[in-house]
Amino acid sequence: MKTRQGRLLLLFSLLLSLPAGAAPPARGPWAPHRTGKALRKCLVATRRIRARKNRTTRKVHVWFLLPRNEPGQVVEDLALQPEPKEILTDKFGRKIAHFYFPEIPAGETRVVRWAARIATAPVRFLAAKKNRSPGLKAGPEIRRLYLADGPYYGIHSAYIQKVTARIRGREKDPARLVRKVALYLERHLSYEMVGGWDKAETVLKRGTGSCSEYTYSFIALCRALGVPARFVGATMLRRREGPSFDRAHHRWAEAFLEGYGWVQVDPLRRDCLGPDAFTISSPRCVLGHGDGGEEPMGWKYTSVARAGGRPAIDEEYFWCGDPGKKTFRRVLDLGAQGSRNNEIPRARVKSLAAIGAGLCVPFLADSLASRKEKAREEAARAIIGISPRAARDIRYRFRRSRKVWELFSRALAEALGRKRKARTGKWMVLFPWKGASPGRKVPGPFKAKKGLLTNSGADGSALFPWVTGDRYLIDLTFRTVGEGACALLFARDGEDGFLRLPFFPPDSPLRKRNYLQGTSTSCRRGLYGVEPGKLHRAVVAVDRWKAVFFLDGKKVFEQSDPAVGPGRIGLSAWGGRTTFSVRRLRVLDLPPGKEMEKALADLGLPSGKK
Repeated sequence: MKTRQGRLLLLFSLLLSLPAGAAPPARGPWAPHRTGKALRKCLVATRRIRARKNRTTRKVHVWFLLPRNEPGQVVEDLALQPEPKEILTDKFGRKIAHFYFPEIPAGETRVVRWAARIATAPVRFLAAKKNRSPGLKAGPEIRRLYLADGPYYGIHSAYIQKVTARIRGREKDPARLVRKVALYLERHLSYEMVGGWDKAETVLKRGTGSCSEYTYSFIALCRALGVPARFVGATMLRRREGPSFDRAHHRWAEAFLEGYGWVQVDPLRRDCLGPDAFTISSPRCVLGHGDGGEEPMGWKYTSVARAGGRPAIDEEYFWCGDPGKKTFRRVLDLGAQGSRNNEIPRARVKSLAAIGAGLCVPFLADSLASRKEKAREEAARAIIGISPRAARDIRYRFRRSRKVWELFSRALAEALGRKRKARTGKWMVLFPWKGASPGRKVPGPFKAKKGLLTNSGADGSALFPWVTGDRYLIDLTFRTVGEGACALLFARDGEDGFLRLPFFPPDSPLRKRNYLQGTSTSCRRGLYGVEPGKLHRAVVAVDRWKAVFFLDGKKVFEQSDPAVGPGRIGLSAWGGRTTFSVRRLRVLDLPPGKEMEKALADLGLPSGKK
């Protein structure tokens, strides 16, 4: 009786966790169970192909992997714009939409996209004996596809064989072997995305890797151990609240376990492993499962575009809140013409702006390639009105167009409260308060005491009202006391949109890896630490989308990222009763003609160039 009641309660809880309109997950030999509330989102995947001004683009092919229903994921209202030439199915069972344009006239743009309403929820795979099906085994096709070697695996190399022998030991259970592989990668690799995909042996010897390199290493070790494995490609939800772009995407792995079937394992995330379970908890939209080398996708797991005439081709995956089916269809209908013509007509731009939903943003961005300045301006202001965060990312996308960049910069500065022109060429002293100061009141825990601006060990943050431009220097003299963390803040869109440049003591749990928190994961991370109690000087040079950081006269790292630009400067301290004391904080907005290298030389610092 108790067993029957328990099963009924489990079924009832599963039904409650499902998104509206979704079918319950099919019970199989592995029996996936949702462990959290499903998130309802809209996802728009876009490719924009812009022909050069003096050259026609010919034979344009675009292929998109299309998402499907699976455990922890429900796809509704999948729409393609324009109508694809064909829908393909490759040997891995993935659905691929193929779009084709014979030519794009010089100076014109074509847009290809798909959009869908997505429900994504955490999934836990329980390796319990009661879920085991003795008859479920890897057939000849699975073994042929997912035990084979590949250019990134090298499963027969002496080094890979040596590592797998160490992992195997006397273990014979495949589920425990898979867990041991994931634990080995956790102990011997650290995440660092530096560009390029190296093969598993190189990654394991180097000790660092991106998510793809982690996955290649996991697959190589599993296949060398005789366990079929393949990769999973997905786009990740980077911000739960508000619209967000995913430029990095994510890849992890699946292993086929006898009696259980395919089990997802993310070797980058420690929370995926348990003594008897594997969990995928990050919000994501899985685009496909498989292996590389199969045309037309090759080793890509999002989309592929090919064209003659060297056009500019952009790719973006945009997440936003689900406005409901009715609004979803209305936005798609309004934006449909943008995929056929050079831009969405201005009347439709106004209609999208009036709707005001995050879903309108990628469709409004189509008009930023317009030749008409008025159309660009209306689209940019509409995007900023919907989401300043999304506007920053789009501005970065169009950074090669000076007119669009400057248009967004002006509108963003206005949205952040800059109602006067920047005082370029003259230092603005934020602390100590002298002369032309933007104001003495600083909200939060920071107070002026004995010539220092300090938080006296209290947690919290403070923002100065001054709004910077696109090109500026920050000069900060400070010291920290305590084991917590302190940071210089760049408030992009207000108090909930911080970029942090953190200062940790050398023995921090982050292994002294400090970098601009909140920036793109494609940036190489810097390595530095500050000595508690010692006075340090930090200088940050921001030149449009580039940032260079100097600590005590030495260049520590530099990054290129869309998140810098107009914003407020602030301070933050948290954890361990840390005291953050500032002796001087000043900002210099550079005039249009002055080079950053000259400004750094005036401060006695080396050039920001590599």
